[in-house]
This record gives sequence, C-alpha cells and structure tokens, in this order.
Amino acid sequence: MEHRRYITRRRARFQSMSGPVNLPWGTEAENRDGFLWRGDKQLCAASAQNTKEFFVQDDDGQGQERGQLINANGRAVHAIANIGRVYDDRLKKHDFL
Repeated sequence: MEHRRYITRRRARFQSMSGPVNLPWGTEAENRDGFLWRGDKQLCAASAQNTKEFFVQDDDGQGQERGQLINANGRAVHAIANIGRVYDDRLKKHDFL
C-alpha cells in the first residue's frame, strides 16, 4: 500500500531535488507518483532516507502520535547505546577488557 499523506515528525532540514528544505514539525506533504511534494515543490522520493528520517505517514490521522512514538523509541535506543559505551570505557580504563 502506498501512503498518500505524510507529515514531518521533526524539523526537516535537507537538500531536496528542487532546493533546500526547512519544514517545521507537523508540516503536511503529499505522495504523488512515488515522490513527496509540498505544494508545487518536490521534496524527495517516498522511499528515500530523508522520508524515513523526517516524515511519517498520516493517512489515518495518527501521524503526530506515530511520530512521537518513533522519536521516543529513537531516544531510548541512543540512551542504551551510550550506556554500553560508558561501561566499555570504564572497563578499558581498569584493564578489564
């Protein structure tokens, strides 16, 4: 299923095919022929990394909640990764590794 409506899940700053993009959180974009559009400006391909980083589908009207969950999950993953790095550094400091 190809989603038609997307919203930004965080501020989107990137270089698009038609120039620089700077969209605030919650900005709507439309999927037309496999590309995300904001008005008459083509932003990126619907399958591009920028779409995955900055947008969530909003066909069902739950895009804001979906974006908040994705952002919270990302913060948790980064926190867990940082904990592992801190403990590795401590173990190396005391020659346990």
